[in-house]
Amino acid sequence: MSEQDEPENESELEREAAGFSPRSGARRTPESGPPAQVRLSFWIWVAASAGLIVGFLLLPARQDEIVAELVEADPGGASAEDIAAGLPTVLWMFAMAGVAFGVLSLLFAYKMREGTRSARSVLIALTLVMVAFHILPLDPFVNPVTTLAVVLACVAIVLTFLPGVGDYFPKLPRTVRRWRDTP
Repeated sequence: MSEQDEPENESELEREAAGFSPRSGARRTPESGPPAQVRLSFWIWVAASAGLIVGFLLLPARQDEIVAELVEADPGGASAEDIAAGLPTVLWMFAMAGVAFGVLSLLFAYKMREGTRSARSVLIALTLVMVAFHILPLDPFVNPVTTLAVVLACVAIVLTFLPGVGDYFPKLPRTVRRWRDTP
């Protein structure tokens, strides 16, 4: 190993210890790649993201069913014609939000596969939002495809916290702050 290689390798180790992914020119070697659980989690995230996108894009096709469910849920409320007039906008907003969540999930799953600890945290937050959407009383807007996507996302999150995976996501060093850490 030459002297020129040492500082570059040292800086990559420092980047990894600080919780950052390797630079694009210095990718991890296959020997030091992600554990099997992280690779499996990544592919489950790909499936969950695809399911989320497909599930929400299917909502506008179910418009008549959703109108009937909403009228049945609140018989004294708005009429079916009023609901049918405003529903396409709501459905397309849900569809675009589903696509955005799917794309964000893919992006952060890719970063998680590279070992970025903060990406794992963002994926947890995205999963919690998806679970909250399914827990809230939004039954007409939930379909089996989105429910499967949420279950897959939960499984993918659990895989990233199994024993032996924690070392792949390095902890950030504690920062010393003058006003808090001095006597």
